[in-house]
Amino acid sequence: PYQEKPRDHFESVLNSMGDFIANVGVDVVFLQEVDFNSKRSHHINQLEWISRRSNLLHRSSVVSWKHPYVPYPGLNPRNHFGPINSGGGILSRYPIEPINIDLLPKPRENGALYNFFYLSRYLQVVSLQVPHHPAMRIMNLHLEAFSQSNRDLHLQKAAERLPDFDIAIAGGDFNGPITLSESAAKDWHV
Repeated sequence: PYQEKPRDHFESVLNSMGDFIANVGVDVVFLQEVDFNSKRSHHINQLEWISRRSNLLHRSSVVSWKHPYVPYPGLNPRNHFGPINSGGGILSRYPIEPINIDLLPKPRENGALYNFFYLSRYLQVVSLQVPHHPAMRIMNLHLEAFSQSNRDLHLQKAAERLPDFDIAIAGGDFNGPITLSESAAKDWHV
């Protein structure tokens, strides 16, 4: 079950993540389930924090869950998430140009009230401006975790978007095994 954590817990975890990214020396990072201004994480902009700490100073965000009040978990309002502003993002050593964000459908089997408070999943497409190379389009994604039929729908949408935007790299949280059609997979390594 969810347990509220103190601010210093978040600061410690974000510092560890930023330090790890900096030490590995990567050029691009895809992040999901990042809070931008949420009560549950003490209103820390986690994408900005990790960006500064890792020295990947170019960033692009996608808000996929913004609600003035989320009554979760349990019945005690003191334990509720409260205001949520969350989503994902891309950090890069190179300048980023946002291209497209698709907020994906919520599971049909959920009730309307549940889906009202439920986060959206997404496909985020950006272009990286790498020196001496043509612009590279990449996709950060966060697909459905709890509904297989909805995850399949999200995978189909992602597969359709690969050629739509001439995506060079796609990554993120698939929340399960991935399969692409033969035609979509012919030039891809999964």
